[in-house]
Amino acid sequence: MEEAIAYLLVGLGTGALGVMVGIGGGVILVPVLLYFFHMQPAAAAGTSLGLTAINGLAGTYAYYKLRLVDMRSGVLFGLAGVFGAVVAPFVVAAVAGGVFKVAFGLLVLGISVQMVLKQRGGKVTRPDGGLAAGDSSGGARHIVAKDGKEYRYSFNEKLGMALNFVVGFISSFTGTGGGFMRTPLMVSMLGFPVVVAVATSVFVLAVTSAIGFGVNAALGHVEWYPAFLWTAPGLLVGSQLGARVASRMSAKWLVRTLIVILVVIGVRLVWDGVLGS
Repeated sequence: MEEAIAYLLVGLGTGALGVMVGIGGGVILVPVLLYFFHMQPAAAAGTSLGLTAINGLAGTYAYYKLRLVDMRSGVLFGLAGVFGAVVAPFVVAAVAGGVFKVAFGLLVLGISVQMVLKQRGGKVTRPDGGLAAGDSSGGARHIVAKDGKEYRYSFNEKLGMALNFVVGFISSFTGTGGGFMRTPLMVSMLGFPVVVAVATSVFVLAVTSAIGFGVNAALGHVEWYPAFLWTAPGLLVGSQLGARVASRMSAKWLVRTLIVILVVIGVRLVWDGVLGS
């Protein structure tokens, strides 16, 4: 019973944080399953993808009601990431645990560094979410949220799809859904307003995670009980809380929260991978 409660609490916290900052929760779930529940990398990645898909679907529903999801971008980015989500499970099963942790950790730290640099002197968005002068564009968007706020922005759709093609493989390989990569890339390279990037990223990871999870399940890389059964309910509740908090939180603090989470997880993964723990 204690183990069931532990999984439930992990789901609740991960669901809230993952949806709040648009990472879906996989980047938190995988280390937790590896460290505290001693799963093998393949099982941790496969189980995490299933839970991330549930979290993403629940989060998408919450953000859709708030009218913050860029549906066209979500569909395009989701399609671009499908191929990688299908191929990656065949690769992760052949990778040693230490190598998996180090590679995953370095990737997480690289994304966090990029976000810090962009905050200090990179691309800047206007308060209404539009791109600063001089940025290339390919798709114009105008979103009116439920609370009346308007978001106008433009970006290169082909670049966005190319980025998500790469994210699709990496996300399924690491069992994260890719939100921890996709959200910062959408903000720093494509110029999405932060809250729209978060909401749309949650929608995309729901699609790609579900596909990757299906392949992992077919390969037997999922621990259904007790991990999946007890974590899923916590995710469903936490995701609804996270979406409501994010819709009221400033963009600056959303980004800072995401950076802190990425740095802590990245350092721990690299440290443990190098030591072979």
